[in-house]
Amino acid sequence: MNSVILLTVDSLRADRATPDCLSESLNILEKDYTKFENAYSYGVATPFAFPGIIAGTHPEGNGKIPTDATTLAEGIPGESTGYGNNGYLREDRGYAQGFTYFDENPSIDGKGGISFVDRVARRLQKITVVRESMIAKTVYNRYLRDPLPLSSVPADGMTKLVKNALEGESNEFIWGHWMDPHLPYHPETAIDPPEDVPSLEELEDIRDRISAADASALTESELRLSRELYDANVRYYDRYFSNLLSWMKKQHWYDDALIVVVSDHGEYFGEHGQLFHTWDIDPYDEAVHTPLWVKYPGQEDAGDVFNHVVGHGDIIATVADVLETHSLDPPEHTTPLSEESGRHVVSVSNTVKRLKENDGVYLIRRDGSEDEYGEVSEDGKDFAKKLNSPECRNSKGDAIGIEEAERRRRLENLGYR
Repeated sequence: MNSVILLTVDSLRADRATPDCLSESLNILEKDYTKFENAYSYGVATPFAFPGIIAGTHPEGNGKIPTDATTLAEGIPGESTGYGNNGYLREDRGYAQGFTYFDENPSIDGKGGISFVDRVARRLQKITVVRESMIAKTVYNRYLRDPLPLSSVPADGMTKLVKNALEGESNEFIWGHWMDPHLPYHPETAIDPPEDVPSLEELEDIRDRISAADASALTESELRLSRELYDANVRYYDRYFSNLLSWMKKQHWYDDALIVVVSDHGEYFGEHGQLFHTWDIDPYDEAVHTPLWVKYPGQEDAGDVFNHVVGHGDIIATVADVLETHSLDPPEHTTPLSEESGRHVVSVSNTVKRLKENDGVYLIRRDGSEDEYGEVSEDGKDFAKKLNSPECRNSKGDAIGIEEAERRRRLENLGYR
């Protein structure tokens, strides 16, 4: 039992997989796991990225897993447990498909995750009169809402949940998702944070400007503070995640298990004039180059580092290959991770599709414009062009970035830059 274990983390950049940020986890990952140095997400943010991890596909429409795709939980025989722990990883987008038990908003001992007040507020928001009431909004914002709230189970709680599920040994597949590196970079969940951290109210203001995704909105000191708090929250994740890794090593099923550790996407800290992980940006490496480690059964290839380009969609092909199961149906463009085939890895935003191959990068935008760096194959270009562009929407129903990208395109056509 516990044949396949998928451990995902939100917003962890590839260049933070270092001893400074992951000192405790790397002690285990570098010995027992195989590292894929050039792993790329299928998208710039969770709704774009996770269909690749869970089903080997690109997102459909509003970040959904295509209905004709086979998810890991559907294709791995036996019982399964999943913890979404992110508002976009929910049942109506296809993430509960195949799970025996799936919790999109988990909590531990009544702590972590969304607070009671916020749970009530979310329910009230479904009532049109309340949702449109300025008085209700004012009362909530002024008197009820805590500054800089944590909307997910932090690392200590998620580690407990996954460990409890693994102790049951009734599951063939377990998936847990850690949110700690994600905005807000909270000082209460930080290891060795910077000195002179501002108040929560001031940090909330910085958070709001970060989520607006304009690097010019932050001063140099605020940008440095954000980076340092992000790193400190990665260290918090590392402290508890390494505890889980160490505990798993001691279990009788460990040698036979296939364990995948991967981040869904990265984060911007001023690179290319961007902050956060914006939904309309060209998918630069900072947003889509992620850590990826795999512990194969029997620790095959343990400690090895593969440098060929791989995509997150290759995870499902790897699981199918290791389990030798026909229940999984990996998409044709995916290949087991260790095989050095010429891959066409496409990362998407609402406005751009970016093809990554071993020798180059190609971008095609919603308006049809293209850029190419290095050399990419014609087959890869054709694959990227045929993919449908997603239209991921926020809680207000807006397809973030599409309207602005169209505005910029029209201005450029008039000669403005």
